[in-house]
Amino acid sequence: MDIHFRSLVILFCLFIPLLAIATIRIVDGNPVDVNASRTVQAAHDLANVGDTIYVCGWSASYGNLVTNKRLVWIGPGYYLSDNSESQALSSAACIGTLTIDTGSENASFSGLSLTGLITINSDSIAIRRCRIAFDAVQHLTANNVNVLFIDQCFFEISWWATVNNIIFNSSHNVFIRNTFFQNSSGNNSSLLHSNGDAGPFTVTNCIFNGGNINLWNTTFTNNILYSNSIAQNNNNYFNNLGYSNHFGTANNNQSYVNMSVVFVGSGTAERRWQLASGSPASQVGFDGTDCGIFGGANPYVLSGIPAIPTITFLGASMNGSTTNGLPVNFRARARN
Repeated sequence: MDIHFRSLVILFCLFIPLLAIATIRIVDGNPVDVNASRTVQAAHDLANVGDTIYVCGWSASYGNLVTNKRLVWIGPGYYLSDNSESQALSSAACIGTLTIDTGSENASFSGLSLTGLITINSDSIAIRRCRIAFDAVQHLTANNVNVLFIDQCFFEISWWATVNNIIFNSSHNVFIRNTFFQNSSGNNSSLLHSNGDAGPFTVTNCIFNGGNINLWNTTFTNNILYSNSIAQNNNNYFNNLGYSNHFGTANNNQSYVNMSVVFVGSGTAERRWQLASGSPASQVGFDGTDCGIFGGANPYVLSGIPAIPTITFLGASMNGSTTNGLPVNFRARARN
């Protein structure tokens, strides 16, 4: 495992020279790496503003995190065993409760598996390529936030109650793009919720499967509403598809779409939402792009692989010496 970390540091130095400006820190549950932090909170408390923290895959959660610093958090991705050429190691990096407080402006989180409540109290936050899986009330809450990006994420929500799952309280300039939402908590729950003074919101190239959408002052473009409903709260709709008449037919929207022919409908949790051959969502989005998470300018990335060089194979001898060193073979590929 220590070889894996050393190889990653080498790749950072070769391919991402800008990161050399700040310290790269490691969170790892494997005790072999004596220089790594064992929890995300310990790494945070040691870090300086602008540092990058690489959270390695591990079989257990790295605990809860309360952050008030501008840091770059990078995990290995998720569902790694489902997709070839993803990572050499298949474990995700899991974080429990996440609280992002003032002082974290311009922080980013990518490639992580977030399994606890998320509370955002800071402006200018980016959550990208994360799997967000909840089974509790009020899963994500943004309070008086200005500028929030939720990009290329995979939400899986299961809580059987009449609740608001993702709440934007008086928040503004929220961008939700190429993100999948699965809500199995029943038709009475509100998947996305805001109050009337919130917005503007921009929701682009998303798929909604379950849970009601109750956002105000939002522009919806290139989305697919697979089930449940969307409220008409001073919103605008362009080039969306719905299983019923939620979007109407003006502005290139499609209503009463047969969802059984939109997606491939089989395969892994992610791949089943790729468009089927001849799908009514193909090339009907704004500027002729596909609707859904795999279309648009920033398509969804399988397994949430972060935009850094990725080790796809790692092999090392069990024997080494101070004279000859330790032979290591690895394959890597660049990621966007």
